[in-house]
Amino acid sequence: MRGEDRSVRGEARHYAGEMVELHEVPWPIRTERLVIRPLEDADLGAVWAFRRLPEVNRWLGRAPAT
Repeated sequence: MRGEDRSVRGEARHYAGEMVELHEVPWPIRTERLVIRPLEDADLGAVWAFRRLPEVNRWLGRAPAT
């Protein structure tokens, strides 16, 4: 999988108690309080604003985006 983002493909995760590839997870994932879906191009502005917050990056282990 040369050149692929390993966080999306080729990296097994637990889903519903079983190990699955992340690309095999049935999207969206729904809980009682959340709906988790893959990012879309329209999310860019919100993600950029979120990543610029030092209190967010404290938990990501990265410097804020500038």
